[in-house]
Amino acid sequence: MALIACPECGQNISSEAVTCPHCGMPIDPRRTKVDYVTGEVIGIQPRPAAHAARRPLRYPSPARVAMMVGGGLLVILGSFMPWVRRGPLSVSGMQSNGRITVVIGLLVVILGLASRLSPSRFPRVLVAIAASLAIVIAGVENSRLREGLPDNLIGAGVGTVFVGGILAVGGTFLRDR
Repeated sequence: MALIACPECGQNISSEAVTCPHCGMPIDPRRTKVDYVTGEVIGIQPRPAAHAARRPLRYPSPARVAMMVGGGLLVILGSFMPWVRRGPLSVSGMQSNGRITVVIGLLVVILGLASRLSPSRFPRVLVAIAASLAIVIAGVENSRLREGLPDNLIGAGVGTVFVGGILAVGGTFLRDR
């Protein structure tokens, strides 16, 4: 234990003190630099604001990656499934906006796998954006198809794209323990 000068009032206090007994100024011993030969305070280190405000970066858990990749695969699968059924014939999503959702699904799968290799949040943010776009496309396509067709003629592809997008977005927001 050394005596140091309080940075506020200048009185001598213990280097292990939490607050100055004279003026009440909080003293953080982790931020105080003391010259242990003379016992004088060299200076108070400022708390880095950027480091204190950010949460530490972590690699995503395997469950998060599985949800993102699985959601992307469901989006791809739903793009090839029938979006409209007309009697014995069905029209797949590839004849409509299914080409876009295939690209979005591939992007979600690639970014989901890339997020496992990097602790950065950037790939997960891109997965959330791409999967949200797939959800919007499925919702718009569903409402467009419902205008001209009875309910029993809409295929399962649109719903699969929607569920895959929800699963991928859920994987980006799942908390690691």
